[in-house]
Amino acid sequence: MNEQTLLPPGFEDLNLYLDWALATESARSRKRLGSSMEEMQKFYDAMLPRVDDVMEHLGASALEAMQPAQQNLFNLCLSLSEVSFAVEVYGQPEVPNSMQELGEAERFVIVHD
Repeated sequence: MNEQTLLPPGFEDLNLYLDWALATESARSRKRLGSSMEEMQKFYDAMLPRVDDVMEHLGASALEAMQPAQQNLFNLCLSLSEVSFAVEVYGQPEVPNSMQELGEAERFVIVHD
């Protein structure tokens, strides 16, 4: 594992979940849709108790100044928010009554100004 794939000191226990440290919303959404509820539950259970520590760590520096390990930690938090509704509310990777559930989500392109 190279330096860019690590997490900051004190968060080594989350290295098991680096495959969730995805930089884009589209990648995080694809990961959620391609994961089982068991996989998402394990990730959720590992991340949720660490959120306060993660926020404290990340809050100590500006977003623009993040090192690669900090960016990975930040991306893990974004993935946690991506799976939280699946775990807490829906009980499935897909959002009910959505384009995702119908297999049409890839038709839409997210555009950021």
